[in-house]
Amino acid sequence: HVMRAICGDRKAPRELEEERAENRAMISRRANVFMEEAKAAGLYILPYVGGFFITVPVRQAQEICSILEKRSIFLVPLPQGIRIAVCSIPMEKMPGLARAVKEACQEAGAV
Repeated sequence: HVMRAICGDRKAPRELEEERAENRAMISRRANVFMEEAKAAGLYILPYVGGFFITVPVRQAQEICSILEKRSIFLVPLPQGIRIAVCSIPMEKMPGLARAVKEACQEAGAV
């Protein structure tokens, strides 16, 4: 139904593409803030080229995420790292996030 509605309206495909471009740019801005701050904090992250997530490779992901949860920071623990969903974290919460992750890693004894 959605595709029929989009394809049946001359303006809709263009509007959809504009909205997608705005969303990609928004996610990119968020990721750039995190990546710059991660570099400044000395937080190692996997290379980020684009997309919805940034990954911090660590072994104590669950422990680190538990520490962060106590600070109202909710990230996703993975078996070999932490997933940061830059697609769902508002821009105003991005500054300081990399430093908080780095501090939680240090608190958990992760390097």
